[in-house]
Formats: sequence, structure tokens, C-alpha cells
Amino acid sequence: MEFEDILIEVGDYGKYQSNLIMIFLVPAASLLPWFSMNILFMVSVPDHWCHVPELDAFNLSIPQQRYFTSPHDEHCMRYDMNYSEITNIMNYTVSNGTSTKPCDHGWQYDQTYWDATAATKWDMVCDDAHYNSFVLTMYNVGSIIGTPIYGALSDKIGRKITFFITIIITAVTAISSVLMHDFTAFVIIKTINGSLMPCVFQLPYIIILEIVAPEMRTRMNGIVNVSWTIGACILPVLAYYSRTWVTLGLLTSSVTLIFLFYYT
Repeated sequence: MEFEDILIEVGDYGKYQSNLIMIFLVPAASLLPWFSMNILFMVSVPDHWCHVPELDAFNLSIPQQRYFTSPHDEHCMRYDMNYSEITNIMNYTVSNGTSTKPCDHGWQYDQTYWDATAATKWDMVCDDAHYNSFVLTMYNVGSIIGTPIYGALSDKIGRKITFFITIIITAVTAISSVLMHDFTAFVIIKTINGSLMPCVFQLPYIIILEIVAPEMRTRMNGIVNVSWTIGACILPVLAYYSRTWVTLGLLTSSVTLIFLFYYT
């Protein structure tokens, strides 16, 4: 007798499955984007321009800072000027053709939407702008590596145990990554974290699929996708009000701990 035949005998879609969908599958799918896609906001690069220490004393607005620092839309070069000789900067006009040089005192970042991101912490701009893509690449490389590993593990020791193992590791790596001060350590931990995402997403879905009637499985797919979309729509709101990548990371990553209460 096949498992599906046994499932029909004991009930392939009843109160048990309905409750499990509402209290397990829907929350799991809804919260997944929070800790799997938050990295897109965490490494975002705000508008930036060269930092000129001599201008700090003038209490300039952002447009004024941009005007006296570099040509329009230039992020990686600054005017090669002796600002200490300027006595009345408000009446000073930058001459056309003023020579420029690379930023030599770091950058200033527009804080309209973000007070700080991982990109501003490690200055992933200009010559180091590729590190932004590198972080995202390694995160996805991790998912490629982790999929067969945790897939085989779930077949060997069971879906439930594997799910909770991945949840614990996800919580530890996600929370610790935003507390890192070393960029290399941050990338390594994010790679490990990325290796868990496919498994964390797939296991709740697979657990439900295996205990419902075959004709209900398409509906389960729809429920997962709708729930995931709702969670993904909420994530930008959380990012907007978080202001810093650390706050966003801690907020969205800590929700993984909620799933530990399902271990009954």
C-alpha cells in the first residue's frame, strides 16, 4: 500500500492540515522574505560624495556640500582646492574647469533614508563598489552549496529536525552577521546564512505537501506564493523605519526564533 493510500484512509485534508497551514505554512512563507531578502537593503548604497574636512565647519546643506565638493553627479572625485583659503564660502563660486582629484578623506552619505548601511560602514563605493555585488554573489553561492547538503540531510534525518537545525543556524548567522566589524567575517557568515535560505523556504512547503491530498498541492503552492508576496511587501516598510542596517538585520533576523516554538 502506498503512503497516499494510507493518507486517504486517515484523512488527506481535514482540520489537522488546515490548522497546520494557518499556523505554520502561512507564517513561515510570510516571514521568509524578511530574513532572506533583507540583504538587498542592508548593502544598499545611498547617494554619496567626497568628504572634505575643511567644509565641516561651515554647516552647509547637502546641495551646498555637493556644489563645493565636486562636479555635478560626481561621486569619486573632489575639487583640488585649498578650502582653508576661502573666508566667505557663501559668496564663493567654483570656477569651471577646476581640477579634481580622487577622494582622499573618505565619503559622506546622504542620510535621507538611511543612517547607515553595510555599504557605508565599509565604504563599498567607487574603487570598492564591486564589494557590494560580491556580498550578494557569495550569498547566492551559499544557497547553491547548501541546497543539496540540507536536501540530503532532510531525507536522512527527517524534514522536521532538519528544519529546526536550519532555523537555529539561520538565527545565529543572521544576527551575528550584522554585529561583525570585519568585512571578511561578514561575507563568510553571510555565505553560510545564504546556504540555508532554500531549505528554510522549501521545508515547510514540503512538510505540508506530504500530508495533503495530491489535488490540494496546487493550492498549497498558491498559498505559499501569496504569503511570500505579502511578507515581501512588508519588508520595505520595515527597512524604511529601521534607519540602520543593524536595526533592520536584528529585527528581521530575530523572527526566525519564532519558529522554535513549533517544535512540539
